[in-house]
Amino acid sequence: MNLKNIDLGKIATFKLLVKEASFSKASKESGISYSSLAHDMATLEKGLEVTLFHRTKRKFIPTKEGLELLKIFEENDNFLILTHKS
Repeated sequence: MNLKNIDLGKIATFKLLVKEASFSKASKESGISYSSLAHDMATLEKGLEVTLFHRTKRKFIPTKEGLELLKIFEENDNFLILTHKS
């Protein structure tokens, strides 16, 4: 998992998607279109070289790697912001 050059906006989107467990709910909550959210997550997954969610028609569940990443982001919010500004 490559954590360099992560867009902080995509981290916020990722955290919201985990919380809402739905692109539709996250879209309503954030005011960001469904397609933009999906594109942001695809971009984040590609950049990190990891799959963050198991997706089916009815389920949207973070993968083991997604949960690990969420833990890293939640425990290190201030560190990530400072690192990103450097």
